[in-house]
Parts: sequence; C-alpha cells; structure tokens
Amino acid sequence: PVPDPCFNPSVHLEMPDKHLLANDLFALDAHLCNSSDKEQYNHHLFVAFSAGENYWFLPSWLESEIGFDEFTYSIPPGEYSIPIIREFTWPGVTQSITGLSFIAALLDPTLTDMVGDIHIVTFDIGE
Repeated sequence: PVPDPCFNPSVHLEMPDKHLLANDLFALDAHLCNSSDKEQYNHHLFVAFSAGENYWFLPSWLESEIGFDEFTYSIPPGEYSIPIIREFTWPGVTQSITGLSFIAALLDPTLTDMVGDIHIVTFDIGE
C-alpha cells in the first residue's frame, strides 16, 4: 500500500496485480512524497525493469549496458502520483516467468543524494 500520510520523502511503486495472466489489467504508478511545505524542483526519478540480470530504464526502455534514462519532476508538497506505464490489458503468454521487478529511486537535482529509500515491486507472469 501507499504510505499514508506523507511524512517522509519517498517513492513508492504501485501495480494493480502482481501475478499477471492473460487479459489482466496492467499499470505502474509512482507515488512521490514531498513531506516539506515547499515544492521540490528538478528531482530525478529512476525506474528500471529487471528480468534476471538484465535492466531497462524507463521511460525509453534503455538497456543498462547502453546507459540510463529517467523522469524529471518538480514535486509539490504532499503526495504526487505519476503514471509510469499507463493501463493496458496484459496479452496471453505461453510460459511462466517469475521474479520480474520494477525498481525505483528518487534523487535530488544534483544526482548526488537519494531522497528516501529504493522501492522494489516484484511480479510474475503466466500460469
């Protein structure tokens, strides 16, 4: 669940389902918490998809061997929700895959300090 209320700066990923079968709805949202009373400008949100030892960085799905990609946001006070992957119907699959994950970290404008903790959401697909 999303931390409520927003007391500490953080990022939290949310998926409606963590065991995906054909025709399930899939989406990925990030909830950013700005516990200060001032807008936090130009923060960097890194979200990576992990399958085994392979990583792809959103929003462009850039492979980690090539580089990194990120989202940049100014975060108003309180909780701010961002659709990372918009809702769609999961296609049928012919095999089961376990241990897939999305990993998120929020960094300050200088990219030198992490804001809050890393958040990981793990999921499976198939029967």
